[in-house]
Amino acid sequence: MKQYINNLEIAIITYNRPDFIKRNLDASLPLLIDMGIKISIYDSSTNFEIESIVKNMNDQFNGYVHYHKLSSNTRVDDKVLISIINSDRDYIWPIADSVYLGDTEIFDLICENLNQELDYICVFAKSNLDNNKKLYLDSVSFFSDCFWHSTWLGGLIFRKNLFNTLLNNETYQYFSTKYDKNDGFSYLGIFYDLIANKKTKGIFLIVKFKSVGYKKEQQWLKRYLEVWCYNLCYFIDSIDAAYNSFKNSALRETWNILQLDKFYWNYKARLAGGLNAKIYENYDSMGYLDRVTNNKSIIRFCAHTPVFVLNVCNLLFVFCRLLKKIINKTKTLFYTRNEI
Repeated sequence: MKQYINNLEIAIITYNRPDFIKRNLDASLPLLIDMGIKISIYDSSTNFEIESIVKNMNDQFNGYVHYHKLSSNTRVDDKVLISIINSDRDYIWPIADSVYLGDTEIFDLICENLNQELDYICVFAKSNLDNNKKLYLDSVSFFSDCFWHSTWLGGLIFRKNLFNTLLNNETYQYFSTKYDKNDGFSYLGIFYDLIANKKTKGIFLIVKFKSVGYKKEQQWLKRYLEVWCYNLCYFIDSIDAAYNSFKNSALRETWNILQLDKFYWNYKARLAGGLNAKIYENYDSMGYLDRVTNNKSIIRFCAHTPVFVLNVCNLLFVFCRLLKKIINKTKTLFYTRNEI
């Protein structure tokens, strides 16, 4: 059932992906208008394709989409913070441009919980804990249970006034200096600092998202260990001391859940240039790899092995996975026939 949600703004964070924006707006804009959800786009593209798409869409829908053109060197984190500061709604949801927004059920679930006067909502497609719809009344418990869920762009819906302190220029500059990495984690550091040792109310929701598409060449893979090893450790070390008891476990759990030490991602990172022998030895010698995983062997293998050998390994990996599916399907058919 559609509900009217006039206290929520969605801020799509984008860079050089006009096809994603076009598909998303085509599919979701009538729904968002019908539900009263404000939609904004923060675009740091090196061209004007997205601006043109939005203009054409606004001609059709009476200027409903709020478009913000930013410098192409604007950090991801700054785009998120700018969207929060600019918002005139009670809640702001910065989200990646690849997330499909045309699903009514998503907003029915979110609307139901926005009415609880929450400070934040964390959304993810799954959880290893029995914490769906769990209320969190202290920041440390939330960090312990949900940190890795919040690492994707779209994982948190914020109450706007939670960030009012950033309206003070000195405070904004303080946090900008403290979290000065272009890693996608900086705005999370500010969020966790702002809620540390304060009475806040948040909730975790399991929400199934779809994607409007993907790019074969994922930009973050070019900075694989830099982002998910060095920058992640830097971010965790920088946040408030209130979280100290759970910082190390948060690092390990993030790598474990996201399977960052498995062959697939490290092979992709090697092809993209985000992993090689020099990069591996650099972060390993500084102790960062030991902090995030107990399984460095796959990373080391992908970093040092010639690419043509990795290509063969990948083909074998794909073949074995396909063979496993065929065997499992054959077993299922066999048992079904025997039962009949």
